Amino acid sequence: MPAFPKLNSAALAQFPLTRTARFDTDVLHFTDGSEQRFRRAARASLGWSLDLSLLSEDEVARLLQFVEACAGARYAFDFQDPSSGTVHPGCRIADDLTAFQIDADLRGRGQLVIRKDAE
Repeated sequence: MPAFPKLNSAALAQFPLTRTARFDTDVLHFTDGSEQRFRRAARASLGWSLDLSLLSEDEVARLLQFVEACAGARYAFDFQDPSSGTVHPGCRIADDLTAFQIDADLRGRGQLVIRKDAE
């Protein structure tokens, strides 16, 4: 399984970094109007939003090559959580339409959203 590429600075992400944890919940509605809620999985679904800026052309090329190798959201990869250092296998890019752009000063920027579904 491929690993998410590091930046030239050896960092995995830039700040601000947004990390989310979400529990998928099912709701049963009863005829008396009451309801019961329960989790679908024991663990939360995790997500990271990486806002990347001031990237070199090389970094943009590596990130685009990685997104292409993963076929957008199709193939899983290992992602190391930048805040905790924990490696999460089975992560995916959340959106197939990942856009990176190069500015006039030859600096790149873009956003990636990575998700890890609950097990």
